[in-house]
Amino acid sequence: MPRALRRLALGGGAATEEHCYPLSFCLAAGNGRVPSAATAALPFLVALAADPGTLADGVVPLLERWRAETDPAMRLPVLLQLG
Repeated sequence: MPRALRRLALGGGAATEEHCYPLSFCLAAGNGRVPSAATAALPFLVALAADPGTLADGVVPLLERWRAETDPAMRLPVLLQLG
């Protein structure tokens, strides 16, 4: 997991979908459960996504919504979109 996150972070704005494959492999338990590594990695993934030099467009507004939203029924869809 740390190596996959590091590779993605070092890829920066030039990171491609191929940079995400090792991370996807680490996060997929294959048994329908979320591995503890996925929970631990979430803050780092959100930070990478919110960095204007890397990753997806539109993440910053979602992250702002996540921080401002207090209704758990609304936070879950925002979290799923961030993921």
